[in-house]
Amino acid sequence: MKSRVISVKGTDVTIATRHEQDYISLTDMVRNFDGGSALIEQWLKNKDTVLFLGVWEQLNNPGFNSLEFEGIKNEAGRNSFFLSAKKWIEATGATGLHAKAGRYGGTYAHRDIAFEFGSWLSPEFRLYLIKEFQRLKDEESRATSLEWNHFAGAGKPIVGGKGAVQVVKDYHLSRYACYSRDTSCLANIGEHG
Repeated sequence: MKSRVISVKGTDVTIATRHEQDYISLTDMVRNFDGGSALIEQWLKNKDTVLFLGVWEQLNNPGFNSLEFEGIKNEAGRNSFFLSAKKWIEATGATGLHAKAGRYGGTYAHRDIAFEFGSWLSPEFRLYLIKEFQRLKDEESRATSLEWNHFAGAGKPIVGGKGAVQVVKDYHLSRYACYSRDTSCLANIGEHG
């Protein structure tokens, strides 16, 4: 899992990539809140949370066990009801939450779910979380666009007479580069033709 860290109101929050999706550490999010990691389980026992998770899974997870979900949904909200991330995942085949044990473990949630959890913690925290997450995505997007060069050159060996090899620069143009090249040529023809 590739991970990055953002700072949300002075709290370092880890974002991991799992199945090409962003998962945000709920464990990190609660680090500076009273109650700490117990807040995650309190949130999970809330009936509205269970309904939200169920709908998210139905929309995004074809392997979601709807029958198990119905049983959990019927129990949610009762005083004796308990639901951990691990129990939810094992019972329903959920993919929106990920529970990881060990030194770098914790509970991670798909960004949609993490934003919902952030709102439950504090509307202010949620807004800062979204803002910092978007800043990270913008930075990643800029870095990716800088890596992509529409006019990338490559050396191509050409074998000439008597076995002489000469490296000739060969351009591999993207569709955008070809289009921009064609339109600039057409503009020049219009000026000089």
